[in-house]
Amino acid sequence: MKKLILLLLTIVFYSGYCQSSKIDSLLNLLKTEKNDTVKVLQLNSVCFEYILLGEYYKGLSYAKQGLELSKKNKFDLGISKSSGSLGLIYMNQGNYSEALNSHFTALKIREKLNDKAGIAASYLNLGNIYRVIHNYNKA
Repeated sequence: MKKLILLLLTIVFYSGYCQSSKIDSLLNLLKTEKNDTVKVLQLNSVCFEYILLGEYYKGLSYAKQGLELSKKNKFDLGISKSSGSLGLIYMNQGNYSEALNSHFTALKIREKLNDKAGIAASYLNLGNIYRVIHNYNKA
């Protein structure tokens, strides 16, 4: 039993370390990136790693930066990814109205881009929000 507990604790701490080192690597890449579209994708990657860790307040900043840079450069893929990330953060923070707005923004652009995987992700996230707020007909 002690070995099992030790193994589980090791896995938990190791996975936390791996997430942290992955974020550090992404942040180092972000500092040197010159291409705005690549920078947007990196900002969203950092954001998503923070979402996985449940550190939404940290992820929020990176998603907003990605959205702003995407809009400035008219980079639709970046706008959809940043909007989707914001939707996930808002949903996990209980801000369902903003989450719905963000996911609908992402969905609209993903449909324009014919991004089938992105469209599916948007519908999944929208369905989850509607389920949480007990609007089962829309879910």
